[in-house]
Amino acid sequence: MKRIGVDNHLTFSSGWEWGYWLTDWSIARWSWNYVEDGILKKSHPLSILWDIFPDPALQQSWKEALQLQKYYLKQLGLISFLAALDPSAEFPRPFNRPFQPRPPFTYNWLLSKASDAEISQVLNGPVKSLNEYARKMSLLTDKIEIQTSSFIKKTRDASPELTVIAGELTRGLKVTALRARHKALLLKTLIAMRERDKNGKDLPEKAGYLLKKAEAVRLTAQRLVLKQEQIYRYPINLIARQRKSFTAYNFGYLYPVSNLYFWKREEEQIKHRRFDALYMSLWDYPRIIGIDSLCR
Repeated sequence: MKRIGVDNHLTFSSGWEWGYWLTDWSIARWSWNYVEDGILKKSHPLSILWDIFPDPALQQSWKEALQLQKYYLKQLGLISFLAALDPSAEFPRPFNRPFQPRPPFTYNWLLSKASDAEISQVLNGPVKSLNEYARKMSLLTDKIEIQTSSFIKKTRDASPELTVIAGELTRGLKVTALRARHKALLLKTLIAMRERDKNGKDLPEKAGYLLKKAEAVRLTAQRLVLKQEQIYRYPINLIARQRKSFTAYNFGYLYPVSNLYFWKREEEQIKHRRFDALYMSLWDYPRIIGIDSLCR
């Protein structure tokens, strides 16, 4: 960009269908000073939402949502628990170099190596925080939905797209809250599995119960994903289904989202005690690192 005389931001994002357009808009907005009626209009992280929904009560709720995310996802580091592991995470050393933040422990460690004191720390640390975030964000999202509906109803000449945008944003918050609850249940399942039954193969009763609850949470989130797919801006078969590609991935970037693949994989990993990189792998590792091209 600089070589051709363009000195501004080059923005790459791949999550437009789930609100990532907010990131693009914000970067563009922060790239210059915006003057309205001769007055410099300052921007902040919620500028676009406050412009779209100029309602004081609703703006306060969006502010609360931002603070919840900032505290739980960033300051407490829960984002590392919510995100799927990067492709190298489950390989043995030295092939497991991190490409994104990871949880401070693995499933295998929690299942077979953690001490009672460490288990207590997990329960009172990330498990507690994940459940807190899920509960608080779920309640706040319900409130935002009611406030948004009321604002749109009383707004003259409100654009029909306001309802679509509001639905997309709250749906994203809901799915993230559900993922936090799902992850907390998986961690508790692993802890419950430490009390193994006699043959060591079947899930203990409590662990099975918790895993069923995690599955129910995933299916609830799946319904939200299917609803979101109805308003995708690009063809579903192109961005959210398996297909041939010139890249290392024979699927659209939202394919793992379409069936919550990584959520389901974690459930199956726990059920079958398989925590290696090749179990239910979505990745074509030879293609990703370019080995397959040597054989062509």
